[in-house]
Amino acid sequence: MYPWIIMVDSIRLPYSPIERALFVFLMLYVNISLISVAVHWHVAFELIKGTFSEKNKVKKNRLVLALFFAFSILAVIRIDYMHPEKFSMYWLVARLFFEVLAVFGFFFFLRRRKA
Repeated sequence: MYPWIIMVDSIRLPYSPIERALFVFLMLYVNISLISVAVHWHVAFELIKGTFSEKNKVKKNRLVLALFFAFSILAVIRIDYMHPEKFSMYWLVARLFFEVLAVFGFFFFLRRRKA
């Protein structure tokens, strides 16, 4: 009658308190992840929106939203089960390069400002 009750009883662990609390924490974790994604997409949207001038603001907002939507759909279509490992490796290598570049850039601008 209630599928979630049947599902809970089909997964058996030797420790029942952990078994019953696991679903509660799993739902909390999913909610926190969704909130984090929403916040990060909103911050990215506001940052990109800030690069445009105030003229014709509504049209540019819709363009940015359409680009976000298209990027999300293409990412879901193109990424399968094996690609996230590759993408994370590329992301970490690119991040290392840009962070080193940022540190040298800040150092350069600090030394230039003192002179």
